Amino acid sequence: MIRGLLDLPAEVILTIISCLQEKDLVQLLQTCRYLNNICRCGGIWRALAISHYGPHFYSLSPRHAEWVYKNILKTYGCLLGTWVRDDYPLGGLLDVLFRDGRIIGSTWRPHPDLGRPLQKTGLFVVDVDENGKPIVKCDMDRNCRHKCEIKILVKDDGLVQFQTVCESPGDHRTISKSKFIWKKPS
Repeated sequence: MIRGLLDLPAEVILTIISCLQEKDLVQLLQTCRYLNNICRCGGIWRALAISHYGPHFYSLSPRHAEWVYKNILKTYGCLLGTWVRDDYPLGGLLDVLFRDGRIIGSTWRPHPDLGRPLQKTGLFVVDVDENGKPIVKCDMDRNCRHKCEIKILVKDDGLVQFQTVCESPGDHRTISKSKFIWKKPS
């Protein structure tokens, strides 16, 4: 006879846990050793990444899933997707995706000759430094990646915008602004 959660088979507990939000999962970690061990399973964190950020996280290794979720996705996961910039004379799109353990932001801009295809340019990379901490690097010139900052702005109406601030705009070979504000298309 099943009297409580701990009497259920581990597979059933894993299914239930995979439906929890991160804050609830963290609280569950603190209740007992058995549930803590189940919650430490990389499959749970991979399932959270898939449910919150999309199916492209199926390829995420369960071994690294908890670290990726807590250190990269928790802070920068809200950036994933397509963004628009309306301060550029011809507009601009930003595609932010997770690939090879990094978050990569690439812009798509019109070619000066409007009859030609859009040009893809790197904007930023959220990578990992030598100490295992996330670091944001400017990717506008791949030969000279340097530190930049991402400021995530949440307005009162829940609209999320973010701003990239390059700390060394003089290092760019192209003339560009050092700050861009991006918003989700409506």
